[in-house]
Amino acid sequence: MALKKIILSTMVCIPFLFAGCQNNKEEVGPIKASTNLTYSAKPDLEKKARLIKFGNALETIIDEKYLQDNIKEDTNLQEVTYLRKKIEFSSKSLNHTSATKSPTKIPNYEISELSLSQLQRIYLVYRYLNDSSSRREIGRIVEKDVNDTYAEHGGIILFNKNKIKFKVFESDAEKSAVNNRIYCPPEEAFITPKIGDFHLHAESYDEGASASPSGNPDITLSYLTVDAKNEDHEFLITPIRKGKFNIDYYGGDKQKNVIIKIFDLGNFSYDTLSIK
Repeated sequence: MALKKIILSTMVCIPFLFAGCQNNKEEVGPIKASTNLTYSAKPDLEKKARLIKFGNALETIIDEKYLQDNIKEDTNLQEVTYLRKKIEFSSKSLNHTSATKSPTKIPNYEISELSLSQLQRIYLVYRYLNDSSSRREIGRIVEKDVNDTYAEHGGIILFNKNKIKFKVFESDAEKSAVNNRIYCPPEEAFITPKIGDFHLHAESYDEGASASPSGNPDITLSYLTVDAKNEDHEFLITPIRKGKFNIDYYGGDKQKNVIIKIFDLGNFSYDTLSIK
């Protein structure tokens, strides 16, 4: 409890005017490798600006300890070569979807560029999605978001015994049709130890043309998070059609990957008949 109070008392809260989470369909300014960023937002969405909590370095330390404590028994997860081979195999065995409506040229990660911490998180998500019941869990999250026209959905990724779990937190943004394109994490998402954050681009089941983090605000917010926390680990879920979704990782860290890049994990399918 005391530790949580420390986090809350030191958490950085920055007022940030931004467009909806899927503004990759609109013109945005260039993304720079610093917090001195250039960005634009439609005036009507600027009126919906929220306070965004980017956290601090202490939060990153707690999250990293949480990750390492839960994987310490698996020595393979400490081996960069092992992780690279497994991730490369998984990536090559899957189809991928690239956004066609993004006006910004967001670079992609080569596997060799990913840090150990990034490799561990991506590998854990691949391992999770290798199970059909896990893909159905993501399918349920997708379907709930598609059916909710007043909010974008998202949350955090936790350990659940020997697996991980995508835990949804309701957006802190006011429910409205405009905010169906914005996910604002609640306070609980910042103070709960996690291995990463996620959100969806799911206004419909057919979002393949936008299957990428938006330049503004997704990538912009990631730069600001790295500046405040030293690291950022984000996963984006985008439905391609009913029964199929794409997952992208994006983020970076001050020690190795200063430029925010994307790693497309691939397309995954789930059984729509088994979802209630």
